[in-house]
Amino acid sequence: MQSRHAIVAADVSGCWDGEQTLAYSLYELLVEDMLLLADRGFYSFYAWGQARRSGAQLLWRVQAGLRPYWLCDLDDGSWLAVITNPVVGLHRSQKDRLREDARQSRLLP
Repeated sequence: MQSRHAIVAADVSGCWDGEQTLAYSLYELLVEDMLLLADRGFYSFYAWGQARRSGAQLLWRVQAGLRPYWLCDLDDGSWLAVITNPVVGLHRSQKDRLREDARQSRLLP
């Protein structure tokens, strides 16, 4: 099987801008039929949300300390999870309701 990659866009800056900062300018260029792969250094709740609003599919590694709420296993060995904004202080009952809504597929795209 051949690997197919395409460079769709790039952002270049001086040494004072980090990769994560430069990535934000690229999220708005994503479209629905794209798949964005990202390493764990790029994950943040805000970055994920910005990239996801593009409609593109996302497959990101996350830091070991992130504890998403497991929803279900998928056939390929991966799994679906719910992540909540760590800045927003949700009460346990609100988190439980959000997780149940996701489990019932009311929040899944």
